[in-house]
Amino acid sequence: MELKWLEYFVVSVDAGSLSKAAEILYTTQPNVSKIIKELEDSLGVLLLERGRRGVVMTEEGQQIYKYARQMLECRENISDTLRRSRRQYLSAAFMLDEQLETAFARMLQKERGLQACLSEGTLESVIHQVGHRRSRLGFVFVSGGQRQIFNTMVARRKLEFEEICRAVPVLYVGPRNPYYQKTAVNREELRRIQYVQYREEGISLFAYLSTDRGELLTPNLEKRVEVESTSQLFQMLEHTELGFLGCSLTEKGAREGKIRRIPLQDCEMNICFGYLKRLDHRLDLCEENCISFIREMCCACAEKNT
Repeated sequence: MELKWLEYFVVSVDAGSLSKAAEILYTTQPNVSKIIKELEDSLGVLLLERGRRGVVMTEEGQQIYKYARQMLECRENISDTLRRSRRQYLSAAFMLDEQLETAFARMLQKERGLQACLSEGTLESVIHQVGHRRSRLGFVFVSGGQRQIFNTMVARRKLEFEEICRAVPVLYVGPRNPYYQKTAVNREELRRIQYVQYREEGISLFAYLSTDRGELLTPNLEKRVEVESTSQLFQMLEHTELGFLGCSLTEKGAREGKIRRIPLQDCEMNICFGYLKRLDHRLDLCEENCISFIREMCCACAEKNT
């Protein structure tokens, strides 16, 4: 018997169907069905009754489910114990953002005994990392227009989101942009800009930047230029007329003063920043210290921007 079999069984029960379990586990429904069948064959009992409306545990399945959860929790506790017995260990994923990159770099310098496995990517990939147990924490930005689909994805993967702070979107431009000398830009001016953004997979923060009344700030999304790193973004802003819509928590523009951050007029909206974790995951001291460090950074940056 493999722990993977028990994990697929527990997730299928919690999700209520094999198809939903496949989404959570990032695999196919036939593969979930095959693995659960292997578990049933190894035990010699039927665990799940399959139907059009999903799966229902048999009497034997209910008994196995209780022990399966206990075994998975023991695996998690063993991992936690091993981490504590070694050096402090941090596993986190975060959305592409210069300020977050800087924060993690400073934290690693400050905590010399800290070992970290850090990955960065899009909102959807961070959700995937945490939901698939590849990262224990995920730091993300979510706009109001994204919140409904974001909440659905988080709930489906048995995750929870804790807000750290809120910010407003701002426009970043370089010297070649026609708005470079402006003190603020309005919605009509935003619609005339061609944008650069990070390459997104699925639900893009950029695509969901809308006002509280549901009006998209940037309808000309088909003209956008996509990049895969912060350094590429800087290059595009410094040497082209492209603009970038980002969060006021970031400090893009510090590089030799070439890139300016311009507030938006008449845009009643905000962006929520926080962290994701699994519902069954209890934060350890290292993770709590990391969240406190990020929270302090956000508060300090917010004061600087006011």
